[in-house]
Amino acid sequence: MQALKNMIGRAILNLINDAAATQTVTLEAQAGDVHDEVELFQPFGFSAHPPVGSEAVVVFVAGNHDHPIALCAEHKGTRRNNLAEGEAAVYNLWGHHITLYKDKCVIETPVFEVNAKTSATIKAPKITLDGEVNGTKSAVFAKDVKDQGGKFSMGWMRALFNRHTHHENDGGGNTDQPNEQME
Repeated sequence: MQALKNMIGRAILNLINDAAATQTVTLEAQAGDVHDEVELFQPFGFSAHPPVGSEAVVVFVAGNHDHPIALCAEHKGTRRNNLAEGEAAVYNLWGHHITLYKDKCVIETPVFEVNAKTSATIKAPKITLDGEVNGTKSAVFAKDVKDQGGKFSMGWMRALFNRHTHHENDGGGNTDQPNEQME
């Protein structure tokens, strides 16, 4: 039993080096038991730079304290909590987070940026944009676009413009329809 106690413990991370392929940390496993350049293993597909003071599980392989490895860094002050069973979250020190709830995914961040090399597609029966929309390129829609009240579509307004006439003030009849049609 004593051998097992010597193999697994808790540690406080004091210095994190995120420059190499495998992140390394300086940690304090027990009072005064400091280890430098300890590899911090992270789950595939996730990468994090835990803040100084984070806690981790430290494993001394075969009980050898000369080459420990650290697992599962945790920072209690920033962890997303009160999740229901089966829910998950990705978060950082500054409060940005992606929470995967049972019935939805919520992304909370001051700025959200998507950089797609060829295209980006959102498929949903209904998309609501709650905020000002700004674009730097033209927009093309397969269906008609309606005004804010939803009563008049751009297609309806285009057709109205193309067939409209004016009554002449100089005694003549109505003008011809516009010779430049809106398409």
